[in-house]
Amino acid sequence: MKLGVSVSKRLGKAHVRNKLKRRVKEAFRFFLPNLAKEGQVVFIVRRGSVDSTFRELLESMRNLLKRMGLLNG
Repeated sequence: MKLGVSVSKRLGKAHVRNKLKRRVKEAFRFFLPNLAKEGQVVFIVRRGSVDSTFRELLESMRNLLKRMGLLNG
C-alpha cells in the first residue's frame, strides 16, 4: 500500500507541515498489517489536524479507512 500526504501552506510554516506529515505517516504504519487491499491512498490534512493529538489522528484515520473499505475488521 502506498501513501501520499498533502498539507497546505495555509496550515503553517514548513516545520509544522513536516510534523503533520510525519504524524500521518506514522499513524498509517500502525494500520498497515490490517489493510485489506493493495493500492494507493492520499490523505489531505485539514485545519483541525494541527491541534489534534496522535490518538485523535489514529481514530480519524481508522474511521476513514473503514469507510473506504480498506481496513479489515
